[in-house]
Amino acid sequence: MQEQDMDQNVFKMNKTLFEIKIAILSLFCLIPLIATGFSFITIVFLCLILVIVLDFIYTSITIGKNGVEYRRGWLSTTFKQIPYDKINSVDAKISLMGNLLDYGKIWIFTGNDADGIGFKSIDKPNVLRQLIENELEKDKHKRGSIILSDDKHKISSADELEKLAKLRDKGIITEEEFVAKKRQILDL
Repeated sequence: MQEQDMDQNVFKMNKTLFEIKIAILSLFCLIPLIATGFSFITIVFLCLILVIVLDFIYTSITIGKNGVEYRRGWLSTTFKQIPYDKINSVDAKISLMGNLLDYGKIWIFTGNDADGIGFKSIDKPNVLRQLIENELEKDKHKRGSIILSDDKHKISSADELEKLAKLRDKGIITEEEFVAKKRQILDL
């Protein structure tokens, strides 16, 4: 489930799956409670319910400006940030039950990582995958334009120096003027 608007791009564990887990554990909690009264098994199941509730509340994946952020935990927080320039590919895996409840796993592959980084029980995994892929395209385009503009700067500097050398060779400018302009162009 997304906690906030699509504009925020925060994804959480699927709410229906969360509710099913709570219902099953509650059922197992009620059976010993009815049969024997308040027992150790009931306490264990109540603790498991609490852990699942806290896991649901404090686990999220956020599509940020600089990368994908994963947060998990309420006492000891795990925080991973995966920059877009480190991500090679993204994969969504959805089981039969996942198709029915619209949840699945997301795998993010970085560098030479063959196993990938997996996020389980995420709501709307195909939407999340598509958002990450869109951000990857934007990041590639942004990095490509920066490199291209740097290359244009280098080419224009080389062209300018070549023109100045021709002017020097023709005697239109002096050697000192050529050296001064060369330093200015090369930022020396």
